[in-house]
Amino acid sequence: MSVRAVLQPNGLFARFSTIGDTFTHANHTREELWNVLRNECGVNYANDKIERAIASPERFEAEINIIKIVHGPLEAERVKAILSIPEDVVFGFTLETDEAPKLVTPMTFRGPGETFDVEQEIKDLQRHVALMPETGDEDEDNMRNTYLRRIVKCQTFIKERDAATTETQATIQKTFYNSY
Repeated sequence: MSVRAVLQPNGLFARFSTIGDTFTHANHTREELWNVLRNECGVNYANDKIERAIASPERFEAEINIIKIVHGPLEAERVKAILSIPEDVVFGFTLETDEAPKLVTPMTFRGPGETFDVEQEIKDLQRHVALMPETGDEDEDNMRNTYLRRIVKCQTFIKERDAATTETQATIQKTFYNSY
C-alpha cells in the first residue's frame, strides 16, 4: 500500500492512499498527521512522509488528477474545493441584492448548490459527537475534536450574525471575501 502525505492549499495536511485513490485523512495539522503516520509505521516513516509533503506542494494537484481519472472530474473538483478552504472558514455567505446587504443562509462547500441551516448543522454535529464513544483511539479523538471545533464555529457565526447591524454584516461579508 502506498500512502502519501500531502500539503493542502490551505496549509493543512492530508493523507492520500492509492488503495482507494483518494484522501483518507484531511485538514490535519502537521502534528495530527504526523501522529497518524507514526501510528502506522513509526517515527522515521512519519518524519519522511511529512518532510516530502512540505518539499513537494505540487503533490496536491497530482493527487487531484488521480482522483479525476479514477473517480471523475466532479469528485476531483469537490475534493479540491473542500481541501482548499481556509481552516477557519466553515461556510460562505450570500448577499440579498434587493435591499441593504445582509448575511443570509450560509452555503456549504460540500458540493455545488448544496445549502444548509446552521442550527441544523449544529444539531447534526452534536448528534455525531454523542454517537462517538470515547475509546482513546487517536483517530476517533481527532474526528471528535474536529466536530467540536465546527460546532463552536457555527455557534460563533450565529452569535455574530444575530448581533450584527446591517453595517456590521456588510463588514463581515467584505472581510470574508477578502480572506477567501
